[in-house]
Amino acid sequence: MMKRKSYIILFLLLLSGNFLLLTAAEDPAVARKAQYFYLEGIRLKNDGKFDAAFEMFRHAAAIDSTSSAALFELSEFYLRLNRIDAALLCMKQAISVDESNNFNYKVLYARLLIVKGALAEAVPVYEALIEEHPENLEVNYYLAELYAEQKDFLKAVEVYNNLEQNVGIDKDISVRKFQLYEAAGEEKKGIEEIEKLIEKYPSDAAYLILLGSIYLEKGYSDKAYENYRRAAGIDPDDPDLLVAMVSYHDAVGDKEQSSLLMEKALGSPDVEIDIKLAILSQYMDMLQRSGKDMDSVNALFDILLDQHPQMAELHQAYGLLLLSQEREEEGRFQLQLAIEIDPSLHAVWMRLLSVYLKKEEYDNVIATSRKALMHHPESAGLYYFLGVTYYQTGKLKEALAAFLDGVKVIEAENRALRSDYYGQIGDLYYQLGEKEKSFASYEEALVYSPENIMVMNNYAYFLSLENRDLSKAESMSAITVRSDPKNSTYLDTYAWVFYMQGNYTLAKIYIESAISNGGGEEPEILEHYGDILLKLGDKEGAVREWKKAFSFNPSSESLQTKIATVSGEEEYRIKTLDQDVIL
Repeated sequence: MMKRKSYIILFLLLLSGNFLLLTAAEDPAVARKAQYFYLEGIRLKNDGKFDAAFEMFRHAAAIDSTSSAALFELSEFYLRLNRIDAALLCMKQAISVDESNNFNYKVLYARLLIVKGALAEAVPVYEALIEEHPENLEVNYYLAELYAEQKDFLKAVEVYNNLEQNVGIDKDISVRKFQLYEAAGEEKKGIEEIEKLIEKYPSDAAYLILLGSIYLEKGYSDKAYENYRRAAGIDPDDPDLLVAMVSYHDAVGDKEQSSLLMEKALGSPDVEIDIKLAILSQYMDMLQRSGKDMDSVNALFDILLDQHPQMAELHQAYGLLLLSQEREEEGRFQLQLAIEIDPSLHAVWMRLLSVYLKKEEYDNVIATSRKALMHHPESAGLYYFLGVTYYQTGKLKEALAAFLDGVKVIEAENRALRSDYYGQIGDLYYQLGEKEKSFASYEEALVYSPENIMVMNNYAYFLSLENRDLSKAESMSAITVRSDPKNSTYLDTYAWVFYMQGNYTLAKIYIESAISNGGGEEPEILEHYGDILLKLGDKEGAVREWKKAFSFNPSSESLQTKIATVSGEEEYRIKTLDQDVIL
């Protein structure tokens, strides 16, 4: 956990937004001290010790607010922490005190403005940068896309036109200009951009195919065919051309020729398997973009699998297709074949496990996770599947062991996943009666992700059940409700914290909000509502809500006892001898 140190001056400046209150370090000894902390920060950053590096940069800036290099580093850290306002303050100060007119500082400042959504403010920054560096691709691109974001498509084209005067015709720029002209309704000018590419690269079939596809999409099949024919004169075996011709025949209603072309290409022994896969992939993309069904692809996969039955990636692709078609058994079979051929395909293991878990085939999940971990022992995702499944099946100790093993293999930089793991560990420790370990795990989870809402909710709820640190529980629960004000679980926790504090009026407000937002069939929420009503003196209302809860959870002895005790209804009283319930 990052230690909190007393950088009062820097904190106040960040809070006020005015870095100029801090004077430059005129004393050379002070400047050297700031430089020392800055260089130490760079060393720690390069070693991957980001928390410590952040502290060093903060210290350097606190000593000398004219250390533009330290301010720049701080700004990048604040950007990663999503503290955009703090990052902008740092960059404003860095630019104001830097005499070298640093290009990178201004680029980061403009980028921060975009992240904040202040597009209009970012435009003049990029315009000034382009005046200084007209040939720079990055700043031209960002300025053009800023104009495009604001629907000023022709202004964006103008930026790219100016860039072309410095770098010449570029295929990426030309294609983007075509898209911008299309968005502006200037269809003819857009096509002229592609024609310029064809003129510049006469031996490249790609631009003829592109132009043909543009014409085909617009319904000009004759013009499309003419460009495809010219492309065929350059490279008749181009996979893109084959897919384009399949689309062409499909568009003009010649389905038979379309199918024949695909089958001929995929069945030909003269075409390399990599090219065949590229053709098939592009054909599938074309079908998806056009909204057409994928049934025609199945037969093409069968052709390839007959030729390459031991190609794991082919079984993988076919399995995923079959799953997307809701042909689950066939899809699972193909994925199983893929990992039998090549167990290194981690993504296939994960996809297969998700299928098993969705179908609640818990034995399959456990067996497959264990088998997968033999090949991928460093996979946190596999441990997660294993832990969740043990949890679902009530094997809490086994679930805890899986999460404890899994957290050891999570990369240090994956803080969000570490937080989720420790949250699960906290839940399990609590259910196993190890409450101190539970709360320590929740604290660990919040170190890695201070805004982990689910962890805060569970932590707050269990604290309230223990009647412990209720002010802390209230603070955490309030954050969860602000983040998702219609979440019945978070509202229920908030209500229960108020209940435990004795604030029954607020508890009633939030528990009723929980019920109106989907909690009306949750026995725990209904039981809480009854408890709150009882404290407010509404016995009849309390019994009513407990009975509703009991209808959803008829095995609850606590509900039976409450109903029988408050209402006196004997049919809810539990027999003392055999504990059978009389209903």
